[in-house]
Amino acid sequence: MSQCTEMNKDHHREAELKELRQLEFLDSLPSTKNPLNLKKRRRPNSTFLVDTTHSSIQFSVSHWGIYNIIGWIESYEIIAFYDRPDFSDMVIEAKIRPSSIQMPNKEMANNLKNKGSGFFDVEDHPIVYFSSDTLIHIEENKYKIPGRLRIKEVEMDIIFDLIFNGFTHPPTKSMPGFTVYGVIKRDQFKIGGTDVLPGNGLPIIGNDVHVTINARLIHEYD
Repeated sequence: MSQCTEMNKDHHREAELKELRQLEFLDSLPSTKNPLNLKKRRRPNSTFLVDTTHSSIQFSVSHWGIYNIIGWIESYEIIAFYDRPDFSDMVIEAKIRPSSIQMPNKEMANNLKNKGSGFFDVEDHPIVYFSSDTLIHIEENKYKIPGRLRIKEVEMDIIFDLIFNGFTHPPTKSMPGFTVYGVIKRDQFKIGGTDVLPGNGLPIIGNDVHVTINARLIHEYD
């Protein structure tokens, strides 16, 4: 068998494995109310993974109406598929594990995870899902990411802001960097209660959760 034939077979096998990994990721999404009603269809050919050693997911929310508490997620998977240099065909899939929430106040972090606390109940709802099949260019390096977010049993549309920060140095298009901003309304996703402080009526925990994602992508085969 010629070397050329062997190379073609290896390339074909690699493509099959790549598609299988994409479909396995979709299979891991909930069987009902799939974000964007995802179908098992071929994504753009190039697959990019978020490098979790150089990325972060952070959040902040008002506490007692006078300061912000912060936290971060330690376990997550984000995959982006795109071929076009302007990212216009980008598809994003994300799985986030709220059991990995960390905060300076460990007792507060544990309360967010506990069953019966009204927050994430990670025992029964271990994964938060996000998916988007559209990236909208606004101007220069600014984009909008409309998608579907599922937290516990609630799934709805949401829009995040994305800033393309450029490519790594020395420049290589296989390693772009992005910053994503967004606000999640707690009441819409039934996360926590609505208790207020006696006297001034300020909410103990604010309704707006500000999310910031700093992501460095790496090409699947780099």
